[in-house]
Amino acid sequence: MCGRYTLTHDPDAIADAFDAIRESGFERSFNLCPTQLAPVVGLRDGMRVLRCFRWGLVPSWSRDTSSAAKCVNARSETAAEKPSFRVPVRRRRCLVPADGFFEWLPSPTGKVPHHFHRRDRALVAFAGLWDEWKGPGGPLRTFCVVTVPPNALVTPIHDRMPAVLSPEAQAAWLAPDTPPEALQALLVPWDPAAWECYPVDRRVRSTSFNEPACVEPVGALTTDGATAPASRARRPAEASTTRELFPRSGGSAPPARPGG
Repeated sequence: MCGRYTLTHDPDAIADAFDAIRESGFERSFNLCPTQLAPVVGLRDGMRVLRCFRWGLVPSWSRDTSSAAKCVNARSETAAEKPSFRVPVRRRRCLVPADGFFEWLPSPTGKVPHHFHRRDRALVAFAGLWDEWKGPGGPLRTFCVVTVPPNALVTPIHDRMPAVLSPEAQAAWLAPDTPPEALQALLVPWDPAAWECYPVDRRVRSTSFNEPACVEPVGALTTDGATAPASRARRPAEASTTRELFPRSGGSAPPARPGG
């Protein structure tokens, strides 16, 4: 799964990188957590728009928002079949800007967080899904991150990882007329050649710990899975192309900041 990630670039730089109009203010975060607000990119009238939605997808048909904590990820292999994700897969796809993510490796002294990122610290786009739930306080827009099987770098640490989209794949993921089989073909393990990971401060586990120390190494560097810790067995986590316009500003969401 992907339960924490980082987005440390300047908001305007993020908008420029994705050629998007920024409609929401947000702060960079070294430890983005579920239920917090985070920027996503979607299409509206053919233009890319960058807006903040809440992480943890609440289906439009849900009675309440309690499902958010369970829907931070959608498995690429089954998302199109699951009731929570069927409509978003067809009509409500988005990009989730990020510059890294965390996974935890069990050890005799407790779980050790590792930070995965490109060596050049460049921005990437996770494949995302969004939905709108209409409650008494107005519309609540939420999203989740699509995950795929791990590559050689991630395999020793975890059995899932975020789906990272190339610039070409980003355009196809957002396009309303991309056929289902083409969408599925985009959701594959990415090449780890330009990536690295290393252990980081265990305080990352706390949602209130959000500072540069979150991504500073406290152990040996791992690249391409070459020097990764020994693998272990894990229990896998459960997880019509009608055009849907990315919503305009308005409505309300529970107040939160990306950094907690």
